[in-house]
Amino acid sequence: MDSLQMDFLEDDWVRLVDPLPGWEAYEIDLRAALVDGAPRVVGLRLEPRPGASLDEVVLTANRIRTFPLAALAAAVYHVTHLRPSGLTDALEALERAARELSAEKGPRAITTPQAVAHLYTRARAAGLAPRAFVCEKLNISTRTFDRYKKQAKAMGLLAADDSKETDQ
Repeated sequence: MDSLQMDFLEDDWVRLVDPLPGWEAYEIDLRAALVDGAPRVVGLRLEPRPGASLDEVVLTANRIRTFPLAALAAAVYHVTHLRPSGLTDALEALERAARELSAEKGPRAITTPQAVAHLYTRARAAGLAPRAFVCEKLNISTRTFDRYKKQAKAMGLLAADDSKETDQ
């Protein structure tokens, strides 16, 4: 999915320039955003390409199941929100947010589930290991991180399906 060519449209929409394998008969426009800390497709437009036959453009439930939503969500989100020209800015903003929330404010700085969720979400979006990033930036142990992450999930600040495997 990394080699997909995309044209930028309005409001963070992109159009796939190269035909998507198995979906060559369609022009595909997508929009992605972070939902519960993970890139998700939040807009999808499938239009038959000019000259495509009806047999090529028929949509069935089985065919729709083959559409690579998760991979496209990650690729589109990366291009629209973290593209190379903006990646440095995004990482700098993440570092700035970490500094603002970190223990650099003093040994009695307050760490909250909100601070952990804030940094965790941004670290995942930037492709960093969120657990290590948050622990380092907030100067907390992994045990404290786990406690605050659990509280953040209970408060609805993080998706309940985040597993420890995604934290590494």
